[in-house]
Amino acid sequence: MPGGGLLAPALGLGGFLLLWHLVHVDVGALVLPSPLAVARRVLALAVAPGTPEALARTAADALGGLAAGGLAGLLLGVASGALPPLGAALRPVVTVILGVPHIAWVVLALLWFGPQGLAPGVTVALACLPVLFAGGYHGARARDPDLTEMARVFALGPWQRATELALPQLLVHLAPAFATALGLAFKVAVMAEVLSGGAGVGGQVATARAYLETDLVLAWIVLVVVLLLALDAMLARLLAPGGRRRC
Repeated sequence: MPGGGLLAPALGLGGFLLLWHLVHVDVGALVLPSPLAVARRVLALAVAPGTPEALARTAADALGGLAAGGLAGLLLGVASGALPPLGAALRPVVTVILGVPHIAWVVLALLWFGPQGLAPGVTVALACLPVLFAGGYHGARARDPDLTEMARVFALGPWQRATELALPQLLVHLAPAFATALGLAFKVAVMAEVLSGGAGVGGQVATARAYLETDLVLAWIVLVVVLLLALDAMLARLLAPGGRRRC
């Protein structure tokens, strides 16, 4: 039916808001403010002078850590997939990094770099490294040997082999890894900022929590989610086959 593509998401969102309102009526505004009260706070924050700076700081912590940890994880993962002995040596190390709780990395980073230093970015990097390592490793291991042989027979150059054969096979595994790491980066960045009292959204959330302004906490969360969804849509467009050709 026409417009059916929007009907299911609208019903899902409407049901979620209805459930939110019913819980609000049951538990009270201090525990869970109404959707309307949070919406008012979101609109007020959207025009507040300090909001862009807070969002930009959190985005810098998240994306900077994702870039550093993601690049390291991707390079190590691809190299480990291409070289089995290296993979056998690095996979236990990456598993250890993955097994350490994020809150523990935050505490260690605060001790290493101080509350106003690189703690959020370093924590994000350590959280994202195993995710991109896994994507790079499995992407490299999933190479089609028939395509590699075809490239050798037709004497394709290194650039063509990389862009026409290796990269498309690798992106099949990297696209979900990047999407997962992007969401993880923002969650860890906000958590680190809450504990460190940083200048980003996490610092604002910590201040609102101290004053028991639950609606303000939720409003900041909504803004971060909107920013994350926008970046996720841009990433999905960039990694889509048509988007890669345009780039």
